Amino acid sequence: HPTDAESTELWESDKKLVTDAALFLFDEVTPSFVNSMVDSIPADGEELTTLMHDAGINCRYLGRLAHLAKDVETTYETMKGIPQKALANHFRSLLESEIVARSAKHVLERYLRNPLKQANHNGAGGLIVTFLNALVSIGEETAREEELRLSKTSTPATTTADSISFFAEGLALSGVDDGKLSYAQVWDDITAEATKRFPGYALEFYGKSTTEKSRARALYLQLLRRVCSRSGIRIASKDYAFIPLRGKKNGCKFAYSSD
Repeated sequence: HPTDAESTELWESDKKLVTDAALFLFDEVTPSFVNSMVDSIPADGEELTTLMHDAGINCRYLGRLAHLAKDVETTYETMKGIPQKALANHFRSLLESEIVARSAKHVLERYLRNPLKQANHNGAGGLIVTFLNALVSIGEETAREEELRLSKTSTPATTTADSISFFAEGLALSGVDDGKLSYAQVWDDITAEATKRFPGYALEFYGKSTTEKSRARALYLQLLRRVCSRSGIRIASKDYAFIPLRGKKNGCKFAYSSD
């Protein structure tokens, strides 16, 4: 802190400039950015963050943008037959997917630094696959469901490509307290990370407390691709088997073997 009158005056002047700039970004730039996305939205999270940076918006404001996007959705709620409504809905889905992807990266990094977690999942590879299970699943898998799934992988069913779960043989999510990751634990940690890093917005399309209606807006395939890209994970190009999860449309999995 300054110790003389001149330094104090300069300190107060600089502080005011920083405060004014932050308020301008928060009150003017972010709403303008969201409104501009109603007519033309980015294709994925990478393009979204590029556009944000071009507009001078740091990614820590993703929560602020998602909050504003929700307000825009409300504006178009009663309007029918206009493209802006669908664009506004998709833009918020994209924002929330990016929030989850960035939060998930930090959670996964924390898990990988824990040698006990690695040991409980047959190493880093098993831990990563189990984490991806939870990331794009909608619930735990029982031992019986795993057995049935593995017995049917020779005749995979088809399903929608934007709602998937990534399962490795022998590395299904744990529903008991055996030291392994569970669906609940992963999403508790991701939700907490998102709340800390992107304040002002609560996840609605991902996690334990979603409804079937809200979960339908989750961009699972984009989320998986974004998390892998940001975390340096490479998924082999294989003939993955798409299998419905508990008969529900939103949430299915493709079986994976480490062979």
